[in-house]
Amino acid sequence: MAIMYPKDRPANTKSNAEKRLYPIFKTHLDDTYQVYHSRWWKFKYRTGETDFLVVHPEKGVLVVEVKGGEIRYDNIFDVWYSGSYKLTKSPYVQAEDTCKQLVRWLKDRFDLFKNRNFTYKFCVLFPDIDFVKNIHSHGEGITITGNDLGEDLQEKIESIFSSFPQGRDIFGKDCLKELYRIIAPETSFISYDINEIDRNNQLIKEFTEDQEIVLDELADFSEAIVLGCAGSGKTQLAIAKVRQLTRQKNRVLFTCKSFNLAGFLYLSLQEIIEDENSDLSVISFGNLAQILREKNNIEIQDLKTLGQYNELKFDAIIVDEGQDFTNEDIQDLRSLLKDGNESIFYVFQDDNQNIHKNILSRKFNIHPRKLVKNLRNTKQIFEYFRPYVDGSNLTKPFGNEGPIVKTIEFDSMNQLRSLVIQKLDYLLKQSKITHNSIFIITNKNKNSSFLSENSQIGEHKIRHFSIIDDYKATKKGTKNTNTNLVKWSTVKEFKGLESDIVFYIQEKAISYIPTTEDINDRYIGYSRAKWMLVDFINKEEDI
Repeated sequence: MAIMYPKDRPANTKSNAEKRLYPIFKTHLDDTYQVYHSRWWKFKYRTGETDFLVVHPEKGVLVVEVKGGEIRYDNIFDVWYSGSYKLTKSPYVQAEDTCKQLVRWLKDRFDLFKNRNFTYKFCVLFPDIDFVKNIHSHGEGITITGNDLGEDLQEKIESIFSSFPQGRDIFGKDCLKELYRIIAPETSFISYDINEIDRNNQLIKEFTEDQEIVLDELADFSEAIVLGCAGSGKTQLAIAKVRQLTRQKNRVLFTCKSFNLAGFLYLSLQEIIEDENSDLSVISFGNLAQILREKNNIEIQDLKTLGQYNELKFDAIIVDEGQDFTNEDIQDLRSLLKDGNESIFYVFQDDNQNIHKNILSRKFNIHPRKLVKNLRNTKQIFEYFRPYVDGSNLTKPFGNEGPIVKTIEFDSMNQLRSLVIQKLDYLLKQSKITHNSIFIITNKNKNSSFLSENSQIGEHKIRHFSIIDDYKATKKGTKNTNTNLVKWSTVKEFKGLESDIVFYIQEKAISYIPTTEDINDRYIGYSRAKWMLVDFINKEEDI
């Protein structure tokens, strides 16, 4: 039997095909072969990953790209399909690119491989297809089908290894040992540095600035609704719109439902708010009536009545996370506009989270403007939360490839605590990632989370997140003591915000059939991560 890494069949992989193939490789290859499942590496600014990597001390290295389910090729348009989904590139091209990148990485980073001219090959495995008719020319001799997955599997792999061209050197047991050291499971969490995160943030900034053309396209409209899924840059566009309006000397209200998001928006626009020549109010919706009342010394309680006072009204109102607002909320806000429908009223909302089914577009004079680029998340993170995005949503990722999402299962709170400490140790001590780059999100309520019971986990200080507390400390001139601690919050508290690295902890067991709340929590929680996502999965099920 082949020597397999990891030693047991992986439970976390999302691919049923890969789960089925693991024991087949193990059973039908002899013990001269080593087989690695789902290995990945970093080459320059990109990461690479292979479904299976088959290695032999004499024959060399074989990258295996797996495509399960129904696969078809349209030779007229040169397009590949997985079911009804159009693939971005040919599986053969994908396998070849992965193979070449792996070899370049080995030769570029490790002296032992640098001058070793070993054989390296790639192939595509279609486990659910028994026969390929009129095979694409690129796939001749390097295609494995379901019919090959029995006693003939080793012979099939050996035929791929023996095809032309061949390296002049054998791979060797020394390279076999070195490859294990580099990419074996216990060392697969590769080292990052803060420069990679900085480069990713710079890319996001450039993408976001490019997208401000949307505001130019809407410039002639006093009312607009801008739709987009998580990470599409809605909040940054809303901030840019507010900056435009204040430069034009408008009296502007910028509001949202989340208290922490309102604090973030305030800090993002603080220099304008504190400028005596500007008239900008950034207030969470829940505090709006109270603050306007106190600011103007008026006894009236609700927004509708406040709207009767012309001195309280605004030239423009911008709403972020509009999906959280009811139609009644929107009407209350409209009552605060100076000139009714002639005033400026923009709503930015996630059409994947239309919580109150407000269908705001029917109340606007134009069709919604749709954002179809995901700018915040790496491609790996976007693909991980894509299953929780509405099927009609056409958003596509535009970010870096990024590291693969790490999934870690736990079955007790003690085990969870140990796993979280282990990952924090790795990132903070070995990879030298800063504390401010890491954020922990739990799907439990604040007071019932194990995080609320601790001010420290392992050697690492933790603190419940409140952006307002940070702001108050800044205003008082207090020394910032938050640079050496990791912050945490619930999913709802962190809605609309983001972090370079997110630990998403599913403390609350997920229902066997996930509820709408389960799906929404994962969609929000996963999509907060810009660069790296670590998903801690509770093995228990809430039946």
